[in-house]
Amino acid sequence: MGELALRLFDFRKPVDRRFYFVTGLVLMVGKYIIDALAVYAVTSLQWTPIDYLIPLLQVRGEKV
Repeated sequence: MGELALRLFDFRKPVDRRFYFVTGLVLMVGKYIIDALAVYAVTSLQWTPIDYLIPLLQVRGEKV
């Protein structure tokens, strides 16, 4: 098993703050990219990070 896989899935060792932060950031960005691609594939609209963070803004006005 690789070092990264061991750090992610081995619960015997503690995880330091930097690794926790970087892993969370990478997963968050990856999820945004996948979601934005899915929205674009279905609706042909670009989904910005603001649209992702504040979805109720779409209720106020139509996205152009």
